Amino acid sequence: MIQLYSDGLLSTKWKCNNITSSLPVHQMILSLCKSLLWLTLLIISGAQHSLSGQMLPDTLLANPWIQLPIEGRMTDIELDEEGNIYLLEPSKHKLHKWFADRGYDSTLTIGGKGVSGEGLNKPSQIRVTNRQAVYCLDLMNRRLLVLNTNLKIVKEVNFLTLEQNNRMGDQGNQIWPIGFEVAPTGDLFLLNQEDNKILKVDVFGRLQTAFGGLDYGEGSLPDPNEILMNEQNLLFVTDTVAQEIKVFDLFGIYKYTIKPNPDFRFQGIAVMGNNLLLYNAVDIILYNIMTQRERRIQVQTRGGRIIDVDISHRILAILTENEVILYQI
Repeated sequence: MIQLYSDGLLSTKWKCNNITSSLPVHQMILSLCKSLLWLTLLIISGAQHSLSGQMLPDTLLANPWIQLPIEGRMTDIELDEEGNIYLLEPSKHKLHKWFADRGYDSTLTIGGKGVSGEGLNKPSQIRVTNRQAVYCLDLMNRRLLVLNTNLKIVKEVNFLTLEQNNRMGDQGNQIWPIGFEVAPTGDLFLLNQEDNKILKVDVFGRLQTAFGGLDYGEGSLPDPNEILMNEQNLLFVTDTVAQEIKVFDLFGIYKYTIKPNPDFRFQGIAVMGNNLLLYNAVDIILYNIMTQRERRIQVQTRGGRIIDVDISHRILAILTENEVILYQI
C-alpha cells in the first residue's frame, strides 16, 4: 500500500515565553511578520526555480493485484477510469484494449499497417482522458486519431492540414509531434520535434500559442521527449538527457524546473496530482513536488525490464518486456 502525501514547503511553530522589550507590542509583531514574510518568499523563490530531490527509505510493493503475460513488443500503457488497459504495439502498428470487467481475458485490437482509416504507421503514444475518448498519435502518418471506447475513429487531426490552415508552411515550419497532451477543454499540446516547441491548438484546429524551443529563457527545451499534465493543469515536459523536468501552465508560462536525485537516471514519468512516478528499466521513484522528497518503490517483476508506467484512480500499471503488472494503491 502506497500512501501518497502532500506536505507544505514551509512548516513552522512558534512559542514565545517571558519576552521583554522596550518596543511596543504592535511594533514587535510587525517586525516578526516582516521577517517571516521575507523568509517565506526566499524559500518559495528558490523552490520555483529548481526542485531537487531528497531520498527517503525504500517502499516494497509485495503481492501484485494482477500479473498479465504479454506477447509482442508493447511500448506504451494507459489506464482509463474503469481500469481498462490500452497498449501500443508499434512494430505491428496496432492498438490493443484489455477489458477490466472481463478479467482482462477479452481484448479489442485495431490497426495493422496502413495510411488511412484504421490503418496505422508506427503509432507512438496514447492518451485516455475520460470515459469517452482515446487519443492515438499515428506518427508516420502525421495525424492524431480520436477514438471512442470501442476504438472506432470519431475524429482525425491531420498535421499537414493543421500547418496549411495556420499558414505555418509560409515560414518553413512543420508540425511533426513526438508527443502530445490533452487539456480538459479539449485543447491539444503538441510536442513538436521540428523546433522543440510546444504548440497549443484549440478544438477548432487553430494555433493558440507556441512556447519552449531553444530560446525561451529558463523554459527553453533543448532536448524534450515527453509531455504530461496533472490534475492542477500543469504541464510537465521531460528531458532525459539533462535529467530534468520543466513545468509550464496552460498558457505556456514557465513555472519551475524539477531536478531529481542525480543518482537516479529516469527514462520516463507518470503524473498524479502533486506526485511524479519517475522510472527507468529497473526502478521506480515516487517524487513529491511539494516536499521535494523521493522514495524508491520496489516492485516484483518476472525479470523483464520496465518499459512504461501509468497510474490512474488508485491503480498502478507497470509495463515490462513480458508482462503487465497491476497494483491497487
